[in-house]
Amino acid sequence: MAQQLIRDIERILLIRNTYTVDDLITYLLNQTEGSTAEITAFSRGNNPAIWPVPQSTTSFGSIYGLKSTTLSTTINATDLVIQAPGGALATWPSIGYIYFDAPAAEGIYYSDTISYNTTGTGFDHFVIPSVVDRGWSGTAQAHTAGVAIREIIPWWVRAISLNPDSNTYNVTTRATQFEGSGSYAPPDSVTAMYTQDKTFSGALVDYYELLESSG
Repeated sequence: MAQQLIRDIERILLIRNTYTVDDLITYLLNQTEGSTAEITAFSRGNNPAIWPVPQSTTSFGSIYGLKSTTLSTTINATDLVIQAPGGALATWPSIGYIYFDAPAAEGIYYSDTISYNTTGTGFDHFVIPSVVDRGWSGTAQAHTAGVAIREIIPWWVRAISLNPDSNTYNVTTRATQFEGSGSYAPPDSVTAMYTQDKTFSGALVDYYELLESSG
């Protein structure tokens, strides 16, 4: 007999033993919790087809992309403009993520790149939409001119399914490499796509939300 899979699961929740059902219901209704250690949520989001930034989707870390450049001017932990050498960002994706290794790790989401011909500073700019996008991974902090800026590509949860026969969940993640248009503006083009599957026991899962069930 063929195994039947429950597909199109939007979100699964894992809770600590000390967390009660009432606490779980409160979280589901209000999306708030007493401590981030009490609930772990994996979500494929409400629109996983949007790239490179899917909506409400969980990231399972990231990998280095093909791009790197140098920080031109020192920044503090709240700066929303990050300067790179003029012309350096012409082929970077117009939207994406960057990473500093030093003095400690910080991943940052940027929503735009601007040419040195437009900025008037002599430098290309990464534009950060909000301070909440600083420290996307790691911790928001100061970085000194001259350190490396590296492109990173997040592993986004693309699909979640459950095999009831073996009581195991499979979480498929995808990382997509984009190349910029050469004009500091969309459209970016997909040059590579990577997929990983992660499987774990259903005994760890306390709740899941199902969009559609299919065999």
